[in-house]
Amino acid sequence: MNIIGTLRSAADAESAANRLTARGQGDGPAYLSPPSSDSDVSPVGKILSQMTEKAGDFQDIEDSNLPEAIKSFLKIIRKLQQELAELYQKLQAIQADSRLDPEAKKQQTAQLQSQISQINGAVSAMTHKLADLIRELKLDSAQSMKVASLLAR
Repeated sequence: MNIIGTLRSAADAESAANRLTARGQGDGPAYLSPPSSDSDVSPVGKILSQMTEKAGDFQDIEDSNLPEAIKSFLKIIRKLQQELAELYQKLQAIQADSRLDPEAKKQQTAQLQSQISQINGAVSAMTHKLADLIRELKLDSAQSMKVASLLAR
């Protein structure tokens, strides 16, 4: 796959990742909120906006001497990993909430586990595409090690 195809795949993955992430509305839990119906901003635009809002989360990636395409993948993967961490926290909160009746707990747990599974799949796909891009761009060993260290954060 060439770089343009890879970037298109990244945009598709960004779009999928954005659809998978919960959009909290109102006072209820974000993981139970319905998707937003406003279509003024594209899914890719929304995730890029989220990345800009939390630029500090990606400063180490931005400061790296890596190609922009690699940086984009790293940001997407990190954002997905952050979403996973939030979902795991919500899952733990639900499991620890003794006020929930067992059926509600079971239903909410199943919803969160489904979202976790989907995002894990997206992380796996993005990591695979990142590896393909690293091979295609023929990164040197120092750059490859930098990618690995940024993925581990």
